[in-house]
Amino acid sequence: MRKILILILSVFLFADQNPFEPEQNTTDNARNINGIIIYNLPVIEENKTKTDTSSSQIPSYENDETNESYVSRETNATYEEVFINTIKTVKPSLDIAVVIDKKLFKPYLSSIINSLNSYLIYKNVEFSLNIYDVNEIQKALEHKNIIFYTYNTNTLNELSQYNNNFYFPMINKYDTDINTTNFYFGGIDYKSQINKLNSLITQNNVIAINDATLTSQKLYAMETEFFNVKAYAYRRIYYNILNNSYVFLNTSPQKSVRILANIYYKNIKPKLILSTQINFTPVLIAISQSEALKKLIIANSIINPPLELVDINKLLLSDIKFNWLNYSASILCNNIYNKFSGGDEYLMNDFSVYMYDNQINFKTKLYQVVFKAFKEIYSLP
Repeated sequence: MRKILILILSVFLFADQNPFEPEQNTTDNARNINGIIIYNLPVIEENKTKTDTSSSQIPSYENDETNESYVSRETNATYEEVFINTIKTVKPSLDIAVVIDKKLFKPYLSSIINSLNSYLIYKNVEFSLNIYDVNEIQKALEHKNIIFYTYNTNTLNELSQYNNNFYFPMINKYDTDINTTNFYFGGIDYKSQINKLNSLITQNNVIAINDATLTSQKLYAMETEFFNVKAYAYRRIYYNILNNSYVFLNTSPQKSVRILANIYYKNIKPKLILSTQINFTPVLIAISQSEALKKLIIANSIINPPLELVDINKLLLSDIKFNWLNYSASILCNNIYNKFSGGDEYLMNDFSVYMYDNQINFKTKLYQVVFKAFKEIYSLP
């Protein structure tokens, strides 16, 4: 309850802030720090007597209808405004920079930033998130802890010369040749998920359905390391061939729904339909026929995030239960917080996962849809 009250207070205090607004011009009576207007308050000495109240340093409000509506002649700000802006200027204990392509991630930017806000509110710590576009990296380097949202592994070589702590929620360390001690990675381990799904396959009759995305092609390349795979492009599927086969869906949820619908309506009988994290989403359940989902098995690494953190994310219109990017970024925040508070550098205690070799060591479990919800499975359907 205490944390929820802190959350509500935080929302009120910071509701008028826009981290992307440029600095505004201010008068001599006010300063602009990180987009926050801070008013210079008149100095009031405790030992002044009543006869001293005529001093020009102390505003008089005898003729005002109410003290609360008093407006200073010097600052033109109500006491309420002064109070709120004074609270906002408390020096944060934990300072984090976020570097992200604002144009590329525009549809998801609010959710991404609020997932970080949610975790830090959950930890009940004073903090500051400073948002920078990808072309503002030099400004971001002024901060010790930098969360960098990028798929571009070439960026890593450029940053290896700096001593800041860099956190990459979108990159898996084992997809790079980087071995820098101040780099931390949170990309999903798709190879581990495919290996988990591979344990279900009992015969070498595997078909992969791919699309043109980089993630799909990456998944297909990993699958070929485990077994011989026949590949079909989305919209060029010979559905009869899927009968009595293991089918990997390397497609987005929207495309996967269409494929599942065709499998159902064409009365195709695959042995199992398998997918990695990309299809662990309620969207798949919401727009699919329940009968079409019976043979679907999904590998998932978002396992039991703290319920209170899930609720805080919901309050801030974010998601950590199904959004793997927000989930991995929150675990990396757990690492930042542990370093700050003197906690364990390797055990991310809020999520019960370890950082191994500077990479989140994700657990993987298998799920299927039961009564319109994802349920962990312990035996095949």
